[in-house]
Amino acid sequence: MTNIKKNPKTGKWETRISLGFDERGRRIQRFKSTDTKRELEYWMAQLLKERESGAIKKKRAKLTVADLLTTYFERRAPQLAKATLYNRRKISVLLEKELGAMKIENVRTHHLADVLVKYAEIRNWNPNSYNTMMQQVRAFFRYAVEMEYLKEDPGAGLAQDRRRAVKNHQVWSQEECERFIETHENELRALPIILILHTGMRIGEAVTLRWSDIDFEGRTLLIKRSIADHNRSAYQNEKAPKNGHSRLVALSDAAIDYLKNMKRVQAAHQLKQEYRNEEEYVCLNTLGKPFSSTIVHRSFNWLTELAGVPRIRIHDLRHTHATLLLEQGVHPKVVQERLGHASYAITMDLYSHVSVKLHHEAAEMLVFKKSVQ
Repeated sequence: MTNIKKNPKTGKWETRISLGFDERGRRIQRFKSTDTKRELEYWMAQLLKERESGAIKKKRAKLTVADLLTTYFERRAPQLAKATLYNRRKISVLLEKELGAMKIENVRTHHLADVLVKYAEIRNWNPNSYNTMMQQVRAFFRYAVEMEYLKEDPGAGLAQDRRRAVKNHQVWSQEECERFIETHENELRALPIILILHTGMRIGEAVTLRWSDIDFEGRTLLIKRSIADHNRSAYQNEKAPKNGHSRLVALSDAAIDYLKNMKRVQAAHQLKQEYRNEEEYVCLNTLGKPFSSTIVHRSFNWLTELAGVPRIRIHDLRHTHATLLLEQGVHPKVVQERLGHASYAITMDLYSHVSVKLHHEAAEMLVFKKSVQ
Protein backbone atom coordinates (compact mmCIF):
# COMPACT_ATOMS: atom_id res chain seq x y z
CA MET A 1 0.00 0.00 0.00
CA THR A 2 1.30 3.45 -0.91
CA ASN A 3 1.52 6.06 1.84
CA ILE A 4 1.18 9.79 1.24
CA LYS A 5 2.59 12.01 3.95
CA LYS A 6 3.63 15.58 4.51
CA ASN A 7 7.28 16.27 5.26
CA PRO A 8 7.35 18.48 8.39
CA LYS A 9 10.70 19.99 7.44
CA THR A 10 9.88 21.03 3.85
CA GLY A 11 6.11 21.27 4.06
CA LYS A 12 5.77 19.25 0.86
CA TRP A 13 3.64 16.15 0.23
CA GLU A 14 5.69 13.02 -0.56
CA THR A 15 5.17 9.43 -1.61
CA ARG A 16 7.17 6.44 -2.78
CA ILE A 17 5.40 3.97 -5.07
CA SER A 18 6.48 0.42 -5.97
CA LEU A 19 6.22 -0.80 -9.58
CA GLY A 20 7.38 -4.40 -9.08
CA PHE A 21 10.85 -5.87 -9.52
CA ASP A 22 13.53 -5.73 -12.19
CA GLU A 23 15.27 -8.74 -13.74
CA ARG A 24 17.81 -8.93 -10.91
CA GLY A 25 15.13 -9.10 -8.24
CA ARG A 26 15.47 -5.48 -7.09
CA ARG A 27 12.39 -3.44 -6.34
CA ILE A 28 11.49 -0.72 -8.87
CA GLN A 29 10.31 2.43 -7.10
CA ARG A 30 9.38 6.01 -7.96
CA PHE A 31 9.54 8.95 -5.55
CA LYS A 32 7.59 12.20 -5.89
CA SER A 33 7.34 15.41 -3.89
CA THR A 34 4.67 18.09 -4.60
CA ASP A 35 3.25 21.24 -3.05
CA THR A 36 -0.29 19.88 -2.74
CA LYS A 37 -1.76 16.51 -1.85
CA ARG A 38 -4.14 16.61 -4.81
CA GLU A 39 -1.26 17.11 -7.24
CA LEU A 40 0.52 14.09 -5.76
CA GLU A 41 -2.61 11.92 -5.97
CA TYR A 42 -3.03 12.86 -9.64
CA TRP A 43 0.62 11.90 -10.36
CA MET A 44 0.13 8.55 -8.62
CA ALA A 45 -3.07 7.78 -10.57
CA GLN A 46 -1.32 8.52 -13.87
CA LEU A 47 1.68 6.39 -12.96
CA LEU A 48 -0.46 3.39 -11.96
CA LYS A 49 -2.51 3.76 -15.13
CA GLU A 50 0.66 3.67 -17.24
CA ARG A 51 1.89 0.62 -15.35
CA GLU A 52 -1.35 -1.26 -15.97
CA SER A 53 -1.30 -0.39 -19.69
CA GLY A 54 2.29 -1.57 -20.05
CA ALA A 55 3.59 1.89 -20.92
CA ILE A 56 6.12 1.63 -18.09
CA LYS A 57 8.66 -1.02 -18.95
CA LYS A 58 10.85 -2.84 -16.50
CA LYS A 59 14.07 -1.04 -15.82
CA ARG A 60 16.93 -2.82 -17.57
CA ALA A 61 20.14 -3.20 -15.63
CA LYS A 62 23.34 -2.47 -17.49
CA LEU A 63 24.44 -6.11 -17.57
CA THR A 64 27.74 -7.18 -19.04
CA VAL A 65 28.13 -10.45 -20.95
CA ALA A 66 29.88 -11.88 -17.89
CA ASP A 67 26.88 -10.88 -15.71
CA LEU A 68 24.48 -12.48 -18.18
CA LEU A 69 26.39 -15.78 -18.16
CA THR A 70 26.52 -15.84 -14.36
CA THR A 71 22.80 -15.13 -14.08
CA TYR A 72 21.98 -17.72 -16.75
CA PHE A 73 23.82 -20.55 -15.03
CA GLU A 74 22.42 -19.61 -11.60
CA ARG A 75 18.87 -19.95 -12.90
CA ARG A 76 19.02 -22.47 -15.73
CA ALA A 77 21.79 -24.93 -14.81
CA PRO A 78 19.52 -27.17 -12.66
CA GLN A 79 17.15 -27.60 -15.63
CA LEU A 80 19.78 -28.64 -18.20
CA ALA A 81 20.95 -32.10 -19.18
CA LYS A 82 24.56 -32.76 -18.23
CA ALA A 83 25.82 -32.83 -21.84
CA THR A 84 24.02 -29.55 -22.63
CA LEU A 85 25.38 -27.90 -19.50
CA TYR A 86 28.89 -29.08 -20.39
CA ASN A 87 28.68 -27.50 -23.87
CA ARG A 88 27.24 -24.24 -22.54
CA ARG A 89 29.93 -23.89 -19.92
CA LYS A 90 32.55 -24.69 -22.55
CA ILE A 91 31.47 -21.87 -24.87
CA SER A 92 30.72 -19.49 -21.96
CA VAL A 93 34.42 -19.52 -21.02
CA LEU A 94 35.29 -18.31 -24.51
CA LEU A 95 32.53 -15.70 -24.57
CA GLU A 96 33.57 -14.32 -21.20
CA LYS A 97 37.21 -14.19 -22.29
CA GLU A 98 36.42 -12.28 -25.50
CA LEU A 99 33.32 -10.23 -24.61
CA GLY A 100 32.93 -10.47 -20.83
CA ALA A 101 33.26 -6.74 -20.09
CA MET A 102 30.96 -5.63 -22.93
CA LYS A 103 27.46 -4.42 -22.06
CA ILE A 104 24.94 -6.86 -23.50
CA GLU A 105 23.00 -4.03 -25.11
CA ASN A 106 26.11 -3.28 -27.21
CA VAL A 107 26.60 -6.87 -28.41
CA ARG A 108 25.92 -7.32 -32.10
CA THR A 109 25.71 -10.43 -34.26
CA HIS A 110 29.17 -9.85 -35.75
CA HIS A 111 30.73 -9.87 -32.25
CA LEU A 112 29.34 -13.35 -31.59
CA ALA A 113 30.22 -14.58 -35.08
CA ASP A 114 33.80 -13.38 -34.66
CA VAL A 115 34.21 -15.38 -31.45
CA LEU A 116 32.80 -18.53 -33.04
CA VAL A 117 34.91 -18.25 -36.19
CA LYS A 118 38.06 -17.49 -34.20
CA TYR A 119 37.78 -20.58 -31.99
CA ALA A 120 36.52 -22.80 -34.82
CA GLU A 121 39.88 -22.16 -36.48
CA ILE A 122 41.96 -22.43 -33.31
CA ARG A 123 40.31 -25.64 -32.11
CA ASN A 124 39.60 -27.11 -35.53
CA TRP A 125 35.84 -27.52 -35.00
CA ASN A 126 34.05 -29.51 -37.69
CA PRO A 127 30.75 -28.12 -39.04
CA ASN A 128 28.64 -30.05 -36.52
CA SER A 129 30.76 -28.82 -33.59
CA TYR A 130 30.52 -25.25 -34.89
CA ASN A 131 26.73 -25.49 -35.14
CA THR A 132 26.48 -27.01 -31.67
CA MET A 133 28.50 -24.16 -30.13
CA MET A 134 26.47 -21.61 -32.07
CA GLN A 135 23.26 -23.04 -30.56
CA GLN A 136 24.75 -22.62 -27.08
CA VAL A 137 25.54 -18.96 -27.77
CA ARG A 138 22.00 -18.41 -29.05
CA ALA A 139 20.60 -19.93 -25.86
CA PHE A 140 22.29 -17.27 -23.69
CA PHE A 141 20.89 -14.35 -25.67
CA ARG A 142 17.42 -15.90 -26.10
CA TYR A 143 17.37 -16.03 -22.32
CA ALA A 144 18.33 -12.34 -22.18
CA VAL A 145 15.33 -11.48 -24.37
CA GLU A 146 12.99 -13.73 -22.34
CA MET A 147 14.04 -11.98 -19.14
CA GLU A 148 13.63 -8.59 -20.85
CA TYR A 149 17.31 -7.73 -20.45
CA LEU A 150 17.34 -7.10 -24.20
CA LYS A 151 14.72 -6.13 -26.74
CA GLU A 152 16.36 -8.02 -29.61
CA ASP A 153 18.46 -11.17 -29.78
CA PRO A 154 21.88 -10.60 -31.42
CA GLY A 155 22.32 -14.37 -31.69
CA ALA A 156 19.31 -14.72 -34.00
CA GLY A 157 21.38 -13.58 -36.97
CA LEU A 158 24.09 -16.21 -36.58
CA ALA A 159 24.32 -18.49 -39.60
CA GLN A 160 24.87 -22.25 -39.45
CA ASP A 161 27.78 -23.93 -41.14
CA ARG A 162 25.92 -25.76 -43.90
CA ARG A 163 28.73 -28.20 -44.66
CA ARG A 164 27.21 -31.22 -42.98
CA ALA A 165 29.98 -33.31 -41.41
CA VAL A 166 27.67 -36.32 -41.53
CA LYS A 167 28.40 -36.66 -45.27
CA ASN A 168 31.91 -37.74 -44.33
CA HIS A 169 30.70 -40.30 -41.82
CA GLN A 170 31.49 -43.90 -42.53
CA VAL A 171 28.80 -46.56 -42.56
CA TRP A 172 29.05 -50.32 -42.79
CA SER A 173 27.71 -52.30 -45.69
CA GLN A 174 25.14 -54.99 -45.02
CA GLU A 175 27.86 -57.60 -45.42
CA GLU A 176 30.02 -55.89 -42.78
CA CYS A 177 27.07 -55.69 -40.38
CA GLU A 178 26.43 -59.39 -40.83
CA ARG A 179 30.11 -60.18 -40.28
CA PHE A 180 30.16 -58.24 -37.00
CA ILE A 181 26.95 -59.90 -35.76
CA GLU A 182 28.15 -63.38 -36.71
CA THR A 183 31.48 -62.84 -34.91
CA HIS A 184 29.94 -61.58 -31.66
CA GLU A 185 26.41 -63.03 -31.65
CA ASN A 186 26.88 -64.75 -28.24
CA GLU A 187 28.86 -62.03 -26.48
CA LEU A 188 27.22 -59.88 -23.81
CA ARG A 189 29.63 -57.01 -24.49
CA ALA A 190 28.45 -56.77 -28.09
CA LEU A 191 24.74 -56.72 -27.24
CA PRO A 192 24.23 -52.90 -27.15
CA ILE A 193 26.12 -52.54 -30.44
CA ILE A 194 24.10 -55.19 -32.25
CA LEU A 195 20.90 -53.68 -30.80
CA ILE A 196 21.77 -50.38 -32.47
CA LEU A 197 22.34 -52.11 -35.80
CA HIS A 198 18.93 -53.80 -35.59
CA THR A 199 16.94 -50.79 -34.33
CA GLY A 200 18.81 -47.52 -34.99
CA MET A 201 18.46 -46.58 -31.32
CA ARG A 202 20.94 -44.27 -29.58
CA ILE A 203 23.65 -45.70 -27.33
CA GLY A 204 22.01 -44.17 -24.22
CA GLU A 205 18.70 -45.76 -25.18
CA ALA A 206 20.34 -49.17 -25.67
CA VAL A 207 22.08 -49.34 -22.30
CA THR A 208 18.92 -48.32 -20.40
CA LEU A 209 16.66 -50.84 -22.18
CA ARG A 210 14.85 -53.41 -20.02
CA TRP A 211 13.48 -56.82 -20.96
CA SER A 212 10.01 -55.59 -20.04
CA ASP A 213 10.30 -53.02 -22.86
CA ILE A 214 10.44 -55.84 -25.45
CA ASP A 215 7.23 -57.45 -26.71
CA PHE A 216 8.41 -60.76 -28.17
CA GLU A 217 4.89 -61.70 -29.28
CA GLY A 218 4.17 -58.39 -30.99
CA ARG A 219 7.78 -58.09 -32.22
CA THR A 220 8.21 -54.54 -30.96
CA LEU A 221 10.54 -52.66 -28.66
CA LEU A 222 9.51 -49.60 -26.61
CA ILE A 223 12.16 -46.91 -26.23
CA LYS A 224 11.19 -44.67 -23.32
CA ARG A 225 14.42 -43.73 -21.55
CA SER A 226 18.03 -42.77 -22.15
CA ILE A 227 21.15 -42.24 -20.06
CA ALA A 228 21.76 -38.94 -18.26
CA ASP A 229 25.50 -39.11 -17.53
CA HIS A 230 27.38 -41.10 -20.18
CA ASN A 231 30.32 -41.72 -17.85
CA ARG A 232 28.18 -43.57 -15.30
CA SER A 233 26.31 -46.86 -15.59
CA ALA A 234 22.62 -46.86 -16.46
CA TYR A 235 21.58 -47.70 -12.88
CA GLN A 236 19.77 -44.70 -11.32
CA ASN A 237 21.12 -42.57 -14.15
CA GLU A 238 18.22 -42.23 -16.58
CA LYS A 239 16.26 -39.52 -18.35
CA ALA A 240 13.68 -39.25 -21.13
CA PRO A 241 14.82 -39.90 -24.74
CA LYS A 242 16.44 -37.02 -26.62
CA ASN A 243 13.24 -35.61 -28.15
CA GLY A 244 11.30 -36.17 -24.91
CA HIS A 245 8.96 -38.81 -26.38
CA SER A 246 8.77 -42.58 -26.21
CA ARG A 247 8.66 -44.51 -29.49
CA LEU A 248 7.77 -48.02 -30.58
CA VAL A 249 10.21 -49.75 -32.92
CA ALA A 250 9.23 -52.85 -34.91
CA LEU A 251 11.69 -55.75 -34.76
CA SER A 252 12.61 -58.19 -37.52
CA ASP A 253 12.45 -61.95 -37.02
CA ALA A 254 16.27 -61.96 -36.95
CA ALA A 255 16.30 -59.33 -34.17
CA ILE A 256 13.74 -61.28 -32.13
CA ASP A 257 15.73 -64.50 -32.50
CA TYR A 258 18.91 -62.70 -31.48
CA LEU A 259 17.32 -61.16 -28.38
CA LYS A 260 15.78 -64.48 -27.31
CA ASN A 261 19.19 -66.11 -27.62
CA MET A 262 20.88 -63.32 -25.64
CA LYS A 263 18.27 -63.59 -22.91
CA ARG A 264 19.22 -67.28 -22.57
CA VAL A 265 22.93 -66.42 -22.61
CA GLN A 266 22.41 -63.77 -19.93
CA ALA A 267 20.36 -66.15 -17.74
CA ALA A 268 23.06 -68.85 -17.98
CA HIS A 269 25.79 -66.33 -17.14
CA GLN A 270 23.71 -64.98 -14.28
CA LEU A 271 23.32 -68.47 -12.83
CA LYS A 272 27.03 -69.20 -13.19
CA GLN A 273 28.23 -65.90 -11.69
CA GLU A 274 25.46 -65.82 -9.04
CA TYR A 275 24.19 -62.31 -9.54
CA ARG A 276 20.64 -60.92 -9.83
CA ASN A 277 19.30 -58.60 -12.52
CA GLU A 278 16.55 -57.02 -10.42
CA GLU A 279 16.18 -54.01 -12.75
CA GLU A 280 15.84 -56.34 -15.80
CA TYR A 281 18.48 -54.56 -17.88
CA VAL A 282 18.97 -56.06 -21.33
CA CYS A 283 22.61 -54.95 -21.54
CA LEU A 284 24.82 -56.16 -18.68
CA ASN A 285 28.57 -56.63 -18.54
CA THR A 286 30.24 -59.90 -17.53
CA LEU A 287 30.03 -58.88 -13.85
CA GLY A 288 26.27 -58.40 -14.07
CA LYS A 289 26.45 -54.60 -13.96
CA PRO A 290 24.68 -52.18 -16.34
CA PHE A 291 26.87 -50.55 -18.96
CA SER A 292 27.87 -46.91 -19.20
CA SER A 293 28.03 -45.38 -22.68
CA THR A 294 31.76 -44.76 -22.22
CA ILE A 295 32.49 -48.46 -21.59
CA VAL A 296 30.51 -49.49 -24.68
CA HIS A 297 32.55 -47.04 -26.76
CA ARG A 298 35.80 -48.57 -25.51
CA SER A 299 34.61 -52.14 -26.12
CA PHE A 300 33.42 -51.25 -29.60
CA ASN A 301 36.91 -50.49 -30.89
CA TRP A 302 38.41 -53.91 -30.21
CA LEU A 303 35.20 -55.79 -31.05
CA THR A 304 35.39 -54.09 -34.45
CA GLU A 305 38.99 -55.21 -34.93
CA LEU A 306 38.13 -58.80 -33.98
CA ALA A 307 35.33 -58.86 -36.56
CA GLY A 308 37.62 -57.48 -39.28
CA VAL A 309 35.31 -54.60 -40.19
CA PRO A 310 36.22 -50.91 -40.65
CA ARG A 311 36.56 -48.86 -37.49
CA ILE A 312 33.76 -46.29 -37.26
CA ARG A 313 32.15 -44.25 -34.51
CA ILE A 314 29.46 -45.94 -32.48
CA HIS A 315 26.97 -43.22 -33.48
CA ASP A 316 27.65 -44.15 -37.10
CA LEU A 317 25.82 -47.41 -36.43
CA ARG A 318 22.63 -45.32 -36.40
CA HIS A 319 23.66 -43.84 -39.74
CA THR A 320 24.37 -47.37 -40.97
CA HIS A 321 20.88 -48.53 -39.93
CA ALA A 322 19.20 -45.54 -41.60
CA THR A 323 21.32 -45.66 -44.75
CA LEU A 324 20.68 -49.38 -45.35
CA LEU A 325 16.92 -48.89 -44.91
CA LEU A 326 16.79 -45.92 -47.26
CA GLU A 327 18.85 -47.69 -49.89
CA GLN A 328 16.38 -50.58 -49.77
CA GLY A 329 13.49 -48.22 -50.49
CA VAL A 330 12.05 -47.73 -46.98
CA HIS A 331 10.10 -44.46 -46.77
CA PRO A 332 12.08 -41.69 -45.00
CA LYS A 333 9.12 -41.05 -42.67
CA VAL A 334 9.45 -44.61 -41.33
CA VAL A 335 13.20 -44.10 -40.89
CA GLN A 336 12.55 -40.85 -39.00
CA GLU A 337 10.20 -42.61 -36.58
CA ARG A 338 12.63 -45.48 -36.00
CA LEU A 339 15.51 -43.09 -35.26
CA GLY A 340 13.40 -40.84 -33.05
CA HIS A 341 14.18 -37.61 -34.92
CA ALA A 342 11.97 -34.73 -33.83
CA SER A 343 11.02 -33.92 -37.43
CA TYR A 344 11.03 -35.38 -40.93
CA ALA A 345 13.21 -32.45 -42.06
CA ILE A 346 16.05 -33.54 -39.75
CA THR A 347 16.11 -37.01 -41.31
CA MET A 348 16.06 -35.66 -44.86
CA ASP A 349 18.82 -33.16 -44.06
CA LEU A 350 21.06 -35.82 -42.49
CA TYR A 351 20.59 -38.31 -45.30
CA SER A 352 20.30 -36.00 -48.29
CA HIS A 353 23.28 -37.80 -49.91
CA VAL A 354 21.29 -41.06 -49.80
CA SER A 355 18.22 -39.25 -51.13
CA VAL A 356 20.15 -38.06 -54.21
CA LYS A 357 21.22 -41.64 -54.98
CA LEU A 358 17.61 -42.82 -54.66
CA HIS A 359 16.43 -40.06 -56.99
CA HIS A 360 18.90 -41.22 -59.64
CA GLU A 361 17.75 -44.81 -59.24
CA ALA A 362 14.12 -43.69 -59.54
CA ALA A 363 14.93 -41.77 -62.72
CA GLU A 364 16.49 -44.90 -64.27
CA MET A 365 13.35 -46.93 -63.48
CA LEU A 366 11.26 -44.81 -65.86
CA VAL A 367 12.85 -45.08 -69.30
CA PHE A 368 10.92 -44.46 -72.51
CA LYS A 369 11.78 -45.95 -75.86
CA LYS A 370 13.60 -43.66 -78.23
CA SER A 371 11.40 -42.14 -80.91
CA VAL A 372 11.81 -43.53 -84.43
CA GLN A 373 13.73 -41.15 -86.68
